[in-house]
Amino acid sequence: MTRIMQNAAMIIVALVFSALVNYETVAKSPELLGAPLPGWRLARRVDRVVDYRHATGVIAVDRLLHESLEAVEFYRRLVS
Repeated sequence: MTRIMQNAAMIIVALVFSALVNYETVAKSPELLGAPLPGWRLARRVDRVVDYRHATGVIAVDRLLHESLEAVEFYRRLVS
């Protein structure tokens, strides 16, 4: 049973990571690819809405939390 739970946890982590990378690619597509990808305008709007907060005081963790919140808001607006 423990092995199954470990595999499930790894799959969930991989899915969350890939969703975050996908959002970041769309949001930064003009700089990365030279042209905006579909959804870029929505990502820009989300970037303006989600404020950066120093929740933990650790810059790397705060940055990860901020980018994760942006991704969640991006996908929430994308499906609604």
